Amino acid sequence: MWTPLVCVYDSSSSMSSSRPSPLSLNPPKAVPGTCRETSLTHRKVTVNSLMPGPIDGAGIFTGVADDDPHKKILADSVPLGRLATPTDVADVAGFLASDESFFITGEEILMNGGSSN
Repeated sequence: MWTPLVCVYDSSSSMSSSRPSPLSLNPPKAVPGTCRETSLTHRKVTVNSLMPGPIDGAGIFTGVADDDPHKKILADSVPLGRLATPTDVADVAGFLASDESFFITGEEILMNGGSSN
């Protein structure tokens, strides 16, 4: 039996938490690549990083109205036409924590709706 570890990194310091949950590790001021360098295959642990872009309703967008002009500019710059939702992030994290992702390890998954930056 293998155990998955999903490192979820935030670009917003207001979203960072120092308390890990069973499915994620979200260290404050985390540096992408840290989780990738963590090799735990000798202990039957798969390790992957999830790096979401801006999330609607979280971090800097907590309590921000849908018609906020800054939010609209950022959402319009995303090729998929919107910001990520907490559910979008949870779905990918859930997949990485599932048995279906067993053969995925050491990856950094950028979740940004197709943005290049």
